Amino acid sequence: MQTSALPSLLDDAGLLAELEQFERLPKLAVEEQPITDAQLDEIAEINPRRPVSSPAPAFDDDVQRRARAALERALEPEYHEQHQNHEHPHAHAAQARVPRAVVVLVTVMGLAFGAGMAGVMFHDRVIQVVDRLHLK
Repeated sequence: MQTSALPSLLDDAGLLAELEQFERLPKLAVEEQPITDAQLDEIAEINPRRPVSSPAPAFDDDVQRRARAALERALEPEYHEQHQNHEHPHAHAAQARVPRAVVVLVTVMGLAFGAGMAGVMFHDRVIQVVDRLHLK
């Protein structure tokens, strides 16, 4: 087995010494303090993407009235009972029934064809391997 020309970094004494030095560093204690309003203001000044005094999106009274009415209708139990009694428009559509024998026949034919093709591919690969062995 060939080894690469580059020396391993794991065996390097300098790297091991640096790792030991890194492990000896004092652990820093992170204090959890709540963020003050002054800090939030400073963050808002730094971040121009979101202005502090952005107004809420304005919806006109008509949109709010329709949304409130739709929510009230949706919360009524009668609304759900009414919509559960309706049948789907395509519920009585004619469905094509395929006989089970046809489904089984097509499935078996597909499996047989797939197995036959796998056999042909395997035979071809075996011939290629044997030819390469005889050429050497």
